[in-house]
Amino acid sequence: FGDDVEIAAGDVTVPGDLDRAMRDCHGVYINLKGGPRPQDADRIEHRGTLHVLEAAERAGLQRLTYLSGIHAHSPCPEAPQVHAKHRAESGIRAGRVPYTIFRATWFMESLPLFFRHGRARVMGRTTRPLHWVAAEDYADMVVRAYQTERAAGRTFAVLGPEAYTIREALEIYCRILHPGTRVTSVPLGLVRVLAALKRDPELRSIVRWLAFTEKTPEDARPAPDAREIVGVPSTTLREWCERRKARN
Repeated sequence: FGDDVEIAAGDVTVPGDLDRAMRDCHGVYINLKGGPRPQDADRIEHRGTLHVLEAAERAGLQRLTYLSGIHAHSPCPEAPQVHAKHRAESGIRAGRVPYTIFRATWFMESLPLFFRHGRARVMGRTTRPLHWVAAEDYADMVVRAYQTERAAGRTFAVLGPEAYTIREALEIYCRILHPGTRVTSVPLGLVRVLAALKRDPELRSIVRWLAFTEKTPEDARPAPDAREIVGVPSTTLREWCERRKARN
C-alpha cells in the first residue's frame, strides 16, 4: 500500500484487540469472511463484526460501513455465511455508530477462481442469473458513503447493470481473456460426494453456497435515491474483462 498507509494488526475474534487500530480514525470499513465451517461464519462474520463495532464505539468513530450479502435481509440458517451477515447487520443497527450497509451480489473478481490450470469449470447447473458487480464500482459507492450524511442509517443493494448465470459470465470471461477455452460443468452431486470422501470442509462450503445461490433469487433492487447518494454500479462484464485484458 505504500509508506502512507499504517498497518495495525488485530484479531476480530478477540474482544478488545482492535482498539489500537481504531485510534485516531474517523470511520471503519468492515469486510470479513468466515469459513469454511459453519461455526466459523458465526465466529468471524457475526461476532467478529460486533467486536469491530464495539471497538469503534469505544474510539468514538463517526461512521461505519459494512459489506453484507444480497440475501442477508432475513434469517437464513441453511446458508451460514448469509445468516451470520444478517445477524451482524442487526448488531450494527443496534449500535451507536452511524452506519451504511451494502448488500452486494457476486463480484466479477471471483470469475478467475473458476479458471484453473488452463481449464474453466462450473459446478452444478447454474441457471440463476446474477447481477455481477465490478469491485471498483463498489469501492466508489463506499467512498461516497463517507462523503454525505445522507448515507447514514441506510442499506443499499449493490447490483451490476447486467444479469448472467455463472456459466454465461464465465464464457464471456474466457472468450475475452482466454480465447479458445471451453467451459465445462461438473454435477454438484458429484462434487458433494467428493467433498464427503475427502472430508474437505472448504469444498463442502462451496457446494452449500452454490446450491443456495442456485435456488435463491437476488430478490433486491437499488433504492430509488441510491444513484444520487452513493451511485450505482455501471461497469458491464465485457468492459471489466477488456480492462483486465489491457492490464495483463
